[in-house]
Amino acid sequence: MSPQEPVRAWLAAVVAAVGLGTYLARALPLLAALRRRGAAASGEGFAGRPGSAGASADAAGPGGRLELVAPSVMAALLVSSVLPARWGPEALAQLAAHLVALAVSWAVARLRGHLGLTVLAGMAAAWAARAVVMALR
Repeated sequence: MSPQEPVRAWLAAVVAAVGLGTYLARALPLLAALRRRGAAASGEGFAGRPGSAGASADAAGPGGRLELVAPSVMAALLVSSVLPARWGPEALAQLAAHLVALAVSWAVARLRGHLGLTVLAGMAAAWAARAVVMALR
């Protein structure tokens, strides 16, 4: 047995534990919401009691909290990809290029309502705006 074998086994165990933790962090809230939804639909459990999570609104249904997860994640991804990590003259030029691409994407989405065209137009505008920014340097 080589000296690296225990390290490899330890590393494999750590990777498996992190994978399991990641899976459970995503699966358990979903399973809990589905269980509350099922209990509320059947009239069982704590879902109908005052003060419980399912008493005022079904967490996964219309008007529930889980309905806001996807737009919140998309907004967070958008903000993190548009805003520069460091501010300065170059960052302002890049931000302007992103804002042009966002404006083109928004306009195509409003006018055409087609996701594919919106993505293509936004990407083309982003590439063109970046080319202009690079040419002006």
